[in-house]
Amino acid sequence: MRVPPPVRSGSQIAIVAVSSAIAPAAIEIGCERLRSLFDLEPVVSDTCRRDGEWLRSHPEARVQALHDAFSSSSIGAVIAATGGDDQLTICEHLDDTLLRENPTRFFGISDNTVLHSYLSSIGLVSYYGGQLVPGLSLDSSLPAYTERSLRRALFGQTIGSIEPAEKWTDDVAPYGTSRMWESTNGWRWHPGDTPVVEGRSWGGCLEVIQWLLAADCCVPETIDGGVLLLETSEELPSATTVERVLRCLGERGLLAQFDAILVGRPKTRHRESRSNEERVTFASEQRQAILAARDRYAPAATVVCELPFGHTDPHVPIPVGGTIRIDTENREIICVDDRE
Repeated sequence: MRVPPPVRSGSQIAIVAVSSAIAPAAIEIGCERLRSLFDLEPVVSDTCRRDGEWLRSHPEARVQALHDAFSSSSIGAVIAATGGDDQLTICEHLDDTLLRENPTRFFGISDNTVLHSYLSSIGLVSYYGGQLVPGLSLDSSLPAYTERSLRRALFGQTIGSIEPAEKWTDDVAPYGTSRMWESTNGWRWHPGDTPVVEGRSWGGCLEVIQWLLAADCCVPETIDGGVLLLETSEELPSATTVERVLRCLGERGLLAQFDAILVGRPKTRHRESRSNEERVTFASEQRQAILAARDRYAPAATVVCELPFGHTDPHVPIPVGGTIRIDTENREIICVDDRE
């Protein structure tokens, strides 16, 4: 695995709609924050100005924008505009050689799980987080936790230690406006047989992992000693759905190969109203489904839940394909510098 070079201050950053379109207001807010907070110059791809119907009908155009960004000597990183549901259609158009010979840091979540898995399959580390929506364009200001984490992911060789966040939100509000935040209760540790686990990460959004399995696309055959990254989207999959997807990973023989599972804090609501009790129950049932799958298929694996990555905020852009160390005795999760 190769970690693409860090971004330099003042570099250009490509914003690409690899999956679907977002509102111009979100692009404007996200780009302004990249300029003012990180001293980076966004270069917005034409794909970001297209509507969803056009993007869906032109997967090759989305790939061309991605290829152009990776191969440009002036582009320091590529940030996905948002997620979607059909990124599987771009895979046949991707150029392994071009991407591998032009290693560039890629940031995104959700449907971008496809591209993360693809890049991992050709030997490139990428970053699960940091896209415009959700991420850079929400809230009246970028959360300090997200800013610190993204800064390390952009400019550092490694993210290093992942710290717990004091507050979190899954609230929905217009771009650039304040949301309701609530206190966290820390991470939930479910130790396995080994006090310290270290391995390369793979995974992302559970719903997209299900599509990868169905299409038999970019799913590793072997990943002995790996770390599974797992989180769920605003579609709010039930505990039953979570259990079924993990059962597929288990029956495929893949789940047993992971020594640890890192679970992002789930969204417990989207645009519908739910009581606090309903939200707590929803998150608990998802967690119990994950633990049940662990107990059945990977009983020795360590599971850590409610981490700050995925569809809730704040978040850390956690590396996909990078080495992660989980220390259950000291309650530490560290993204290791792969040059060590």
